[in-house]
Amino acid sequence: MLYTWLQGECTKEFDARARAVAALKTPEDVMKRQETLRAKFVEAIGGYPERTPLKREGRRHGEGDGFRVEK
Repeated sequence: MLYTWLQGECTKEFDARARAVAALKTPEDVMKRQETLRAKFVEAIGGYPERTPLKREGRRHGEGDGFRVEK
C-alpha cells in the first residue's frame, strides 16, 4: 500500500517536471529554470557555509630528489 502511494506521488512530480520542461521555449526560459532550481537546491542544503580565509600551515618534513614532503 505504501509503495503504491509513493509511486503515485512520484508519478505526479515526474509529470509536473515533464510539463515544465516541455514549456521551455527559449534559452531565457531555460536559464530562468536553472536559476530557480539552483536556488531551491541551495535552500534545501541550508545555504552555503560562511566563507573564511584559508590559513595554510605547512611545515617542511623532508625533501627528496625533485620533491618535498610537507606535514
